[in-house]
Amino acid sequence: MRVRDGSARGLRRLLVAASSIHAVDGPVYRSTDGGQNWTSVTPGGDSDIETVEADRSDPGSLCDGDCRHGVTCSSNSGTSWAKVPGLNGNVPELAIGTSQVLYAGTSSHGVAVYRR
Repeated sequence: MRVRDGSARGLRRLLVAASSIHAVDGPVYRSTDGGQNWTSVTPGGDSDIETVEADRSDPGSLCDGDCRHGVTCSSNSGTSWAKVPGLNGNVPELAIGTSQVLYAGTSSHGVAVYRR
């Protein structure tokens, strides 16, 4: 996470979930100390992450969308990630609804709905 003069550069998304903060500026970073220190939790080392969202009923459950590979989800605040089958390609927008429903805004297929 690049921080200069107290502000992040190139930040695409900022998410506060449970006791951690997640920031996306290509890779995904996590801070568990209020933003003092950051650790990369980027799935598969991919640096084209566009967005990250948390499940409101389970804040440790996250999903991200990237420019090329679709959607990956984590049940442990980003420590490990699993690919969501069928949600491929450019996914710049995500929303997690009730009852484990994931909505993915894709560049080529409109909105996809996936039940986790």
